[in-house]
Amino acid sequence: MSFVNASFLWLLIPLGLYLWQREVKQSLQQNLRWVALGLLILAVARPAIPQAPTQERLEARSLVIALDLSASMRGEDISPNRLAASKATIHAFLAQNAYDQIALIGFTINPLLLSPPTTDHPLVATALDTLREEYVLTKGTDIYKLLEKVAQLPDREKLLVLFSDGGDEVMDAGLSSFAKEQRIQVLAIAMASNQGASIPTNNQALLKDAEGNIVVSKLSRSLASFARST
Repeated sequence: MSFVNASFLWLLIPLGLYLWQREVKQSLQQNLRWVALGLLILAVARPAIPQAPTQERLEARSLVIALDLSASMRGEDISPNRLAASKATIHAFLAQNAYDQIALIGFTINPLLLSPPTTDHPLVATALDTLREEYVLTKGTDIYKLLEKVAQLPDREKLLVLFSDGGDEVMDAGLSSFAKEQRIQVLAIAMASNQGASIPTNNQALLKDAEGNIVVSKLSRSLASFARST
């Protein structure tokens, strides 16, 4: 046993000498007071039992975050809109996974590596913050090209955290097979509602199709089934 504040133990010496030199017989209550004082001195000295240092192993993972940057991510069925809500969620994800190695990819019909795999999460956050809503112009997504990009990253097994509304793309069995072949597990974060939303454009109008009808973007039904199949 050792003491954190061992210097306080010196106070026991004058206390012991005082009690030893006293010749007057004291009552039980008075004796208990002296015992309490001695215990108080020991408590202030903070006795401690030394323990060998232990090493705690932290399991780190290799993650790839992919953010859909297609025009439909401007939909406001998720407040304030799908893109802004996705970015806020990713920021929270970075804060809660401090030891994981994370890469960031932005994608539409073509994927772009915004941050390589790193544990420097402030760097990933900075890359994320460079994505502005006014830059989101491209219509459509290509999940197959995204998977090809993820497959090129160094780790053999990868967890792809996909933030997307799914777009209009049909995610068939071939897409799932390719993900399995490349050892890519997909966790899809659905950033849209079943009711859907219209899509604002840069000039404050609403996106319309070739026939002049307002486009309503809804959650892709195949997104969840694709993630479950990987």
